[in-house]
Amino acid sequence: MITPLLNSLSSLTNANPSPARDIGMQCLVALLSARYIRKAVWEHDSLLSGLVKALKANPQPQVQYWAISCFWQLSYEPYVAESVDKRFDLVAILVDTAKQASKEKVIRVSIATLRNLLYLAPSANLPPMLVQKVLQYVKSLSTRKWSDDDVVEDINYLKSELQERLEGLTTYDEYASEVESGHLSWTAAHESDDFWKENGPRVGVENNGKVLRQLISLISTSRDPLVLAVAANDIGKYLTYGGDRARKTVTDMGGKVKVMELMSHESSDVRYQALIAVSTQHTLASSCLS
Repeated sequence: MITPLLNSLSSLTNANPSPARDIGMQCLVALLSARYIRKAVWEHDSLLSGLVKALKANPQPQVQYWAISCFWQLSYEPYVAESVDKRFDLVAILVDTAKQASKEKVIRVSIATLRNLLYLAPSANLPPMLVQKVLQYVKSLSTRKWSDDDVVEDINYLKSELQERLEGLTTYDEYASEVESGHLSWTAAHESDDFWKENGPRVGVENNGKVLRQLISLISTSRDPLVLAVAANDIGKYLTYGGDRARKTVTDMGGKVKVMELMSHESSDVRYQALIAVSTQHTLASSCLS
C-alpha cells in the first residue's frame, strides 16, 4: 500500500521546480515523522535521488529546508546514519548548503542532521566531516547569535565532540580519513615527498593495506576527474616510497590494470597522473631485473 504512494511522491519530487514538487516534499516531510515509513523511503532510490537533485540545484530556502528535513528525520535511524554519506555524499551537501544558506532554519536543520550522523555513526561520518572541515565551520557558527536554543546545543555538541575525536590526529591519520571519505583534493600530503618518505610503507601494509585498497577502489569507481588524478598520483607515490614489495602489492590488488585504464581517460590531468604511476611501475620492474 505504501509503495504506490511513494512512487507518486517520487514523481513529484523529481519534477522540475513547480508547486506540485513542493507539495510532494511537504507530504514526504509529514510522512517521515512515522518511523515505519522511514525504511520504505530509505529503500526508494528515485525518491531520495530527487531530494538530492533538488539540493544540488541550489533551490529556494523553503525547498532546501524541506529536502534537508527529510534527511534529518531519516538520520535518526542508525542504518541510515551509517551509510547515507557513502550513498549521497550527504555531509558535503549539508555543509555547502548551510554555508550558502540565507535562512537560519536551513542552517539549523543541516546542523541537526550532522549531529545525528556523528552521534549515531561516528566511524562512518568522522572522515567526511574532517575533510569538509566541519569543526572549523561550527566554531565559526558558535560566535553567532541564534534565535533557537536547539541549534546552539547542536553546534556545541559538534564542536566538543569533533575536538575530542580529532585531538591528537597525525598527518597520516588525516590523510587516511581523506582517502576513506572518497573526497580527494590536492591537499599537502598528496604532493609532499617528505610525507611519503615517512609514511609510504604504511599505505600498503597497515590494516591489511586498507588505504591502498581504497585508492584502487576509487580509481575503479569514481567519476570525478580530480579524485581519479589524486588517487593515481598517490598510487605512484606509494610505488616510489612504499618499499620493495610495493610494485607486487599494487599488481596483486589489481591496481596496475586499473591505473593503465586511466591512461585513456578524457581528462588530461588524469592521463598525466596515470602515466607517471605506470612509468614508475615499469621503472621499478626494470631495476628489479637489472
